[in-house]
Parts: sequence; structure tokens; C-alpha cells
Amino acid sequence: MTQSSVLENTFFAALAITSDAARRDYLDDACAGNTGLREQVEKMLAAHFAAGEFLEQPAVTVNQHTQINPAIIEAAGSTIGPYKLLQQIGEGGMGVVFMAEQFEPIRRIVALKIIKQGMDTRQVIARFEAERQALATMDHPNVAKVLDAGTTAGGRPYFVMELVKGVPITKYCDDRKLPLRARLDLFVPVCMAVQHAHQKGLIHRDIKPTNVLVAEYDDLAVPKVIDFGVAKAIAQPMTDRTLFTEYGQVVGTVEYMSPEQAKLNQLDIDTRSDIYSLGVLLYELLTGSTPFGIKRLKEAAFDEMLRIIREEEPEKPSTRLSTVDAMSSIAANRGMETLKLNRQVRGELDWIAMKCLEKERSRRYDTPNELAAEILRYLADEPITAGAPSTRYRLQKFVTRNKGALASAIAIAASLIIATAVSVWFGVREREQRAEAEAQRAEAVKQRGFADENANKEIKARARAEAINAFVTKSLKSSDPMADGKRDATIAQAMKNSVAEIDSGAFKDEPEIEAAMLLTIADVLFSNGQYEAAEPLYQRSLAIREQVLGPEDPQVASCLNNLAGLYNAQGRYASAEPLYLRSLAIAEKALGPDHKDVANTLNNLTALYVGQGQYAKAEPLIKRALILQERVLGPDHTDVAASLNNLAQILDRQGQFAEAEPLYRRSLSIVEKAFGKDHPFVGVSLNNLAFLLAKQNQYAAAEPLYKRSLEIWEATLGPDHPNVAASLNNLASLYQSQGQYAAAEPLYNRSLAIYEKALGPNHPSISKVLTGMADLYRKLDRIQEAQQLQARAMAIRDLKR
Repeated sequence: MTQSSVLENTFFAALAITSDAARRDYLDDACAGNTGLREQVEKMLAAHFAAGEFLEQPAVTVNQHTQINPAIIEAAGSTIGPYKLLQQIGEGGMGVVFMAEQFEPIRRIVALKIIKQGMDTRQVIARFEAERQALATMDHPNVAKVLDAGTTAGGRPYFVMELVKGVPITKYCDDRKLPLRARLDLFVPVCMAVQHAHQKGLIHRDIKPTNVLVAEYDDLAVPKVIDFGVAKAIAQPMTDRTLFTEYGQVVGTVEYMSPEQAKLNQLDIDTRSDIYSLGVLLYELLTGSTPFGIKRLKEAAFDEMLRIIREEEPEKPSTRLSTVDAMSSIAANRGMETLKLNRQVRGELDWIAMKCLEKERSRRYDTPNELAAEILRYLADEPITAGAPSTRYRLQKFVTRNKGALASAIAIAASLIIATAVSVWFGVREREQRAEAEAQRAEAVKQRGFADENANKEIKARARAEAINAFVTKSLKSSDPMADGKRDATIAQAMKNSVAEIDSGAFKDEPEIEAAMLLTIADVLFSNGQYEAAEPLYQRSLAIREQVLGPEDPQVASCLNNLAGLYNAQGRYASAEPLYLRSLAIAEKALGPDHKDVANTLNNLTALYVGQGQYAKAEPLIKRALILQERVLGPDHTDVAASLNNLAQILDRQGQFAEAEPLYRRSLSIVEKAFGKDHPFVGVSLNNLAFLLAKQNQYAAAEPLYKRSLEIWEATLGPDHPNVAASLNNLASLYQSQGQYAAAEPLYNRSLAIYEKALGPNHPSISKVLTGMADLYRKLDRIQEAQQLQARAMAIRDLKR
């Protein structure tokens, strides 16, 4: 490396440090034993920070090819070509931005960026020219447009771009106290803008709030990505003087740079570096701070800053929110209470942000479009791909979208739409079995022929409970899970009337029946996503059973299980775990270690740990449950199939595909034997297995399974049923993953047509198909059509909200 390169690299590295103390520490290390280098760097720094001044020692030649005339200094009032500089509005590491007036051939106000005085080394000019050309190739509504480019009288490049009269995205959101959903709405087009840059062969490498401005056009907030000044060519040289970032020069803003950028040798940078920076921006939108904190990084020495970025794991956003001192003001800036903010971030948003911030870039989202699609899935209450969702989580997401009943049709649609390895229908069977048990107990009381008044009361009360259960079950089973939300009010009102009847004293002399009724109603509300209404009913049922039956009764264990399930679905893991453990202890003591209820609780506890990614804790529990069920119920019981699915899911999430596959196949075999080869549940199991194979890129093996499941649904539900539309969408996605775009497009179109005919043009399920089609059209370079479809998808989601 030449002496000039050492000087430049040391200068740029020192310039990137904002703390004077940290900069001195860095120079002490970098210039140890070389006082001449230290003096030269300090003089260059002094020149940089002195307004309008140049390097005082002409003996130090920082650029051998570009001559700068120190007599020419651009400032407000100066004229450059057809532009008059009005005022300086910004300054970056290498450029100064002015508001300027263009007076020919048209009159307009623009932004004009000029290379800084004293910064015109060969490398910086090459990088600046790359920025000009990069912007000229882009045409996206969320990227600031380049209008013109040229060279000043002093030989320094400049470019002219549209003036974005906006503020940094974080400030815009905080000033308007935007809630999380509104912030995410702004974040999605930012991802799409960066995707556009990547498609043009550019990596931004400096995504941060000040480079993402939000301006209002006709009262519509529009984010604009600016400053591709450190963009890097991906596929082709951007100028004749191709920019190579040499060893020892760090490009980017430390708080937002990826681990691979935080290396002195930045030659190995790809588009996933921008994914990391987008994750930092998302983290800041959620929590008000960057993952490692700006203060901590600025106070650290230069090498320590880079080490932190490269090696340390950041806290989850929800963890950061629970530890920061300014939590109340952060929540206020998001128009929420502190507990509600933490609860909303915990879980899915944690998973999305942390996937972006993975040290190993292969574990991040592959493209900004994938990240945007993930955010859109979250906003549409669809299952996301990040994290390790539990059975209850996936069920919760499906119920939130469709708000129908958890009957067999819902189980089919749930597994179809989310392509999961979870058997939702086992939860339905448990509720049905509980209703059957209540009816059998009432019948037993009748058969004993008790004539006293108390017995008659019990018969009447249980008959009433059975009648309500029958009404609820009938309502749920007759509901189409894809229909609109009109039925929600009917179910909610039915539950409200039932609670009112209980509160009126209908069961005041029968506390056990009252507890059972409260539990049933809470289950229905929970299944329909009405968690806040369900929680107090679960708690009332638990309190009654503890008081009447004692704290160690198996029915108490049942209540604990249900309440823990509610907490688990809400991501309140710390509240759910002790309830599950207490329920397990009660069941083992009261019923024995081999009772099926013990296995059920083990399954639930497994789901809790899987939801948190604690596979090491989950795996032995589900294996124990599986052994118990096989011994007590037999190897071909449907509960065994459920545990096989759960164990396969755990192995699947840990990448143990070879171990998971035979478990899925055995589960499929049990379901086929129990229900017949053409039963809709068989379609569910086929879909689960196809999903696993597709994840391993075994598309040829997955395709016939997907097709067979589609055949089953078409035969049992009819060719124009919305569930068939969902299946067509899944198969189209499979083809799209293989690059078979011609095969995917007609399936998407047929899926969309069925949905529109059956559900109307604005049903949330249509948004999912539109998003997939938009992604397909982007890959086909049909950008305008893709943007129209994505805009329609977002409009549908906004209507639903």
C-alpha cells in the first residue's frame, strides 16, 4: 500500500468517528511511531472541519489527477451552470447539499449536491460519479429523482435532484406520534425502493433515517430514499474509474452498518448488507433507539465500535423497550401505553427485526422485497416466516384473519393458507370431546333416576349447558371460515348473552356448572381472537374451581392449561410457563404420570417452548408425550398423529429435515387410516409434508403432494370454494419459487377470480394473492403492473384495519 493510500485510509477512518476522544484514541493506535502521519491526518481533519478552508500544507498531495482551484468556493448566492445556490440544507461525509433555483430551460427549485472542498481524492470522485450515474438509472416513486449532473468551474462534480421537502422518517413518525402500524406502512415502500436499487445493480450501504425522508404530497406521506453516494456496483462497472473500497477504509454510518461492513476490508459486501441496515431502521422505528445505542458506540474507541457491530448480539426490540429509562416517552411518541407497546412488539415484530440483524447474512431475508412481504403479512394478520411459531400462534393468526369458527373447514383452510406442519383440528376435537363428556355426565345423572330437587337442578343445568354448547358448536361448524365478518357479531352477542345469564344467577347453586360454562364461553371467545374478553372468564372459572374443588383438582389443571394457552397466544410466555408447569404437576399427581391429560399438557408446554425457539427444552417433552400416548392410546390414535406433527415441527425448525420427514409421513398414514384417503384432513397432512419438501428445494417431490391435496379439496368442497383458491395460490407460489413463472401466473389468476366471485373484491384473503402476483410481476420486470397490484393489496389491508 502506498504512503498516499495509508494517509487517505487513516483520514477516512478518523473522519467516520464523531467523538473527539474516540478519534484521538484511534489516531494514537493507527499512527503509533509515525508522527509525520499523525500530523498530516490532523491537518486534513482540521481543513475538513474548517468552513471554506483547504489543506494548509500543499506538500501533501491527496489527489494526483484532479486539480482544485482554492479560489473558487461555492456558497449561497453562487451560480453553477443554470443553477443559483440559495442556501445550504445538508452536509454528508463527502458532499454539501444546497437548495438551488434552476432558471433555464425551466424554472424550479431543486437540490444540488457538490463534492466537498478538500475531499476530492481519486477515490471520492469515483464514488461521487457512481452516485450520479446510479441515481440516473433509477425511476421509483420512493427514490429521489436525479435531474441533471455536471462539473463546477473548479472541476468538482455535482448533481441535481428533486428537492425532497421532508424530514427523517424517525422524526416524522415521532412528531406525529404515529402508532406502530402507521410506521410499518411507511417502512414497506422504503424496502421496495431499496429493492429497486438492487435491481439496478446498486447497494445503498448507508441506509439511515437522514437518508430516508418523508414528505407530504396532497396530505399523503411519501418516504423517499436519498443519497446513494456510497453505492457500490453489483454486476457492472458504474464508471470508467470503477470504485474499489480499499483495505482500511470504512464506508457507511457505524450505527447502521452491517457486520460485514464493520471490517476494514469491505470487498465482500452484497445486497444483504442493506437488509441489515433496514433492520436497524425498523428497530429504531419500533423502539426509538438503534440496536447498540448511538451513545455507546460514539463513546467507544474506533476498533471497539467495529467489534461491537461484528460480534455482539443485540437485544430484542421488546427487551430494549422493557429496559430503557425513556420508555414512557417512547410509548407516548407511538400513541400507546407502555405495556401495550411492549406487548405489541414482543413476538412477531421481535422475530422480523432480529432476522434482519442476523450476524450471518445467509440467515437474513434475501431481498428487501421479502422483508416488505413479511411486514405486509404481519399487517394483514397472516403468519410470518421469521421465528419459530408455535401451534397456538399459527392458529391465532388464522382466526384473527377470518374470525370464523374452529371447525374442520377452518382446520383445512388454516393449514392450506399457511402451509404449516401444525394440525389445528386436534384442538377442535378436544372441544367437541369436552362437550360430549358434559352430555354423557348429564345422561348418567338421568339414568340414576335421582328424584330429589338438587338432582333435577343438576339435570336442568347440564341440559342448559348442553344446549348452549350445541348452539355454539352448530354455529361454528356451519360457518364458512372465508366469509365476511357479519357472523362475528352474532357469535359475540351469543357469548355476551350467555355471560349475562350466568351473571343473573342462573347457576348460583351450581358453581361447578357455572365454572364449566365460563370455560366454554372463554374457549369460544379465545378461538375467535377475542382475547381480552376471554381472559377474565378463564380467571373466574379457575377461581371457582379452586374454591369449590380445591387447588389440586384435575379440573383446576384444565383451567390452568386454557389460561396458559391464552397467554401463550399473546406472547406472554413468562405468564404462561408457570401455569403450564403447575397444571402438569397437578395432572401427574391426581391422574398419574401415564394419563392422557398429562400428555396433552406436555404438548402444550412443548408449543410454548417452540414458540420461543427453545427447542432443547421442547424436544424431550414432546418425546415423552409421544411415548405416553402410544402406550395408553395405541400407535394409531389421532392424538399420536398430533404429537408426531409437533415433534416433526421441532426437528424441522432445527434443520433436521431427514429426521422430520418420516414423522410427517407416519402422521399422514394415521390420518388416512382414521378418516379415509379422500378426507379433507388428509389434504392437510399432504400439505404439511409438501411444505417440508419444498423447504428443502425438493420441488419435484412436493408438487404431486400439493396437487393431490388440491384434488381432495376440489372434490370435497367444490371447484369454486375459497379454500380451493387458497390451494391454487400455494401451488402458484411453489412454481414461482422454481422460476416457473408461466405456470404460476394462471394459477394466481384463477385463485384471484374465485376469491373475488366468492368473497367480493376487498376480502383480506385477496390481499395475499395480490402480493404474490406483484412479486411475480416484479421478477418478470412488469413493474407498473406489480406496483398497481401491491397498491391494491395495501388498500384492501387498510380497509380491513
